[in-house]
Amino acid sequence: MSQKHNSGEHIDDIVNRTACDKHDAVKGIACFYIYYDSRKGDIGPAVCDIRVKKAGFNGKIHPSSLSRSSKTNEPKTRR
Repeated sequence: MSQKHNSGEHIDDIVNRTACDKHDAVKGIACFYIYYDSRKGDIGPAVCDIRVKKAGFNGKIHPSSLSRSSKTNEPKTRR
């Protein structure tokens, strides 16, 4: 079975279908928010692992999700 591209839609689905007792977040409210791009100030919703499992996801991540797709994001070394 092939993995789908991580569009982030599952985050909205989890937030809208489940609540989180750990973070006192009702349905429709994220557990917390994270910076997607700190340089641009882009933030978005995030959910904890307890809520992910409660929503029925198995937590498996495709290896390609852990790699960078662009060399522009590579850290620069100091000389």
